[in-house]
Amino acid sequence: MQTSKEIDVVVDEEEFSKHQEISIEVEVEGQRYRLEREISNAPDEAMWPYYLLPAILSTVIFYGLVRRNAGDMINLSGEWSLGMYVTAISFISNLVILPTYLIKLKRSSNTNQIKYIYWRNIPTIVISFLIVQLIALLFTFWTFGQLFSGLQLEISTATFFACIIFLMASYLGIYFINTLSVRKMISFMMAFLFLGFFVAMATNADSQWWHHHISYLGSYAANNGWQFNLTLILTSLLMIVLVDYLFVIIRPYYPDHKGLRCLYVMLIVIAICISGIGIFRSDSAGRLKYYHSYVIYLMMILVAVIIIFARKLIPRVSDDFVKTSYGVGGLVLILTVLYAVGYLKLILYELIAVPLALIWLMRFFNALIELTEIQANYTINIIKK
Repeated sequence: MQTSKEIDVVVDEEEFSKHQEISIEVEVEGQRYRLEREISNAPDEAMWPYYLLPAILSTVIFYGLVRRNAGDMINLSGEWSLGMYVTAISFISNLVILPTYLIKLKRSSNTNQIKYIYWRNIPTIVISFLIVQLIALLFTFWTFGQLFSGLQLEISTATFFACIIFLMASYLGIYFINTLSVRKMISFMMAFLFLGFFVAMATNADSQWWHHHISYLGSYAANNGWQFNLTLILTSLLMIVLVDYLFVIIRPYYPDHKGLRCLYVMLIVIAICISGIGIFRSDSAGRLKYYHSYVIYLMMILVAVIIIFARKLIPRVSDDFVKTSYGVGGLVLILTVLYAVGYLKLILYELIAVPLALIWLMRFFNALIELTEIQANYTINIIKK
């Protein structure tokens, strides 16, 4: 006797397309299974022209430029090197291709997740990805330059390596756009922020920035302080994009919820404050340096309001998130008191409080994402033939 098990789970098509994620629990003969839908904006077969053709064209341009300017041999890194050509050409290529692909997705279908992104958000998404790509390529070729100092490559070998890198850079850009979702945007925003912090700390190691405070990384006294400030400004723009994107999905389900409206405004103001920390340097001339402190204080006050009034601001918020918020808020309050009475140095206070704030922010966005998810339980009866 052959046993056949077949399960059909039918979900309303309109309801299915509206949600960011759908999670279904199925119980079969005492065993529970979870079915999850992964967001995809376009089928794989529609992607390949947008990363393969640009990679081929970039390779041809690379070969022509190297043959004309460098001859038969080219340095691996440094000025007029493989790294310089590849970084510049891939940046320009994705600068053209990624907005084109985003616009194509936004116009092609009403069911993909790109429809929740405003037109004004497209430049921020593209520029943020390009800056991360630029930093990653510069760091990679700098590392290769340290490991293989003075290495030169024959033009055919260099062209082969360039083609591989062009293909990877183009594919990652298209894949990032194609799988764009709230969770990926949160991960990208955090990765971007941490990358900016790491680069700023690494470039200021000689000046021993830890004897000052975190804001020193963006001051005039720091090495390349503009990098740290640019990271904050772009993180702010990414957060605005993320909040816009998320609330467009949430609003139809809670159209009359006043708490969500207040929360939206507060999150936008917090994002602007993050940008303000980078715009107003801590050692600026005149009153501008005080604005640096003002935006930090305003941001802390708004975060405290969200933590205290979480149940009013977020519909069907979980007890776990509320407890986590109170725990993080309590720890930061204790740290603030210890700093105020002189038991804690400023840099130590910041190094503990900032990671706590980022952990809470991740948990906060997850709580908002839960408002966009469908969760359903099904009990399936199996008929054996």
